[in-house]
Amino acid sequence: MSNPQTGIGVIIGKNVQFGEGVVIWNYVVIGDNTKIGDGTRIGSFCDIGRDVVIGKNCIVQAHVTISNEC
Repeated sequence: MSNPQTGIGVIIGKNVQFGEGVVIWNYVVIGDNTKIGDGTRIGSFCDIGRDVVIGKNCIVQAHVTISNEC
């Protein structure tokens, strides 16, 4: 696992795992125990919940919320 390229105002929870080449834009919140695969891009103003798994080479557009709740 590696460190992502991040913009300003990014908050990363505990035990978050990043694949290679992950890019996170500005003002993103990522919850605890989340896994983000290689090459994934996360746009600005996103909220990723805890225990979420995002695969490889995904694109999450700006202003998206991903939750692990139904």
